Amino acid sequence: MKIAALDFGEAKMGVAIGDSSIGIASPRNFLVNDRKLIETLVDFCAAEKIEKLILGIPHGFRGETPQTQSVREFAAKLEAKGIVVEFLDERFTSKLAQQNLHEDNLNSRKQKTRIDSEAARIILQDYFNLNPSL
Repeated sequence: MKIAALDFGEAKMGVAIGDSSIGIASPRNFLVNDRKLIETLVDFCAAEKIEKLILGIPHGFRGETPQTQSVREFAAKLEAKGIVVEFLDERFTSKLAQQNLHEDNLNSRKQKTRIDSEAARIILQDYFNLNPSL
C-alpha cells in the first residue's frame, strides 16, 4: 500500500511517501500551503496512487494546541475529498529532522528547504515502525 505523510505548516507542508510492503519512507519536495493545496494533494494522491495519508498532529505537553485544531480542520477537508487520513503524534519530529540534516553536513540554507519534508519522512517512518504488519 502506498502511503504519504504530511508535516503541516502554515506556510508549507513537508511531504514523504513510502510503500508499506517495504516500510521505508522517503522525503519529497515540500508543498506550499496556499488556497490550491487541497486540490494539489488530491491530484498528488491520485497520481502517486496513495491509499492513505498520515498527518502529523501537534500536541503540546499539556494536550492540544491551537495548531492541533488547524490540522484537524485540514484533515476534514481532505476526507471530504475522499482521502483517507490518519493522525500520528508529531512531537519532536522537527527537532529530530534538524539533527538529521545537521548530521548530513547540510548548510543552514539547504536545511531550511528540506526540514519539513524530513519531518514528514520521520512521521511516515514512525508510522511504518508502529504498524509492521501493514
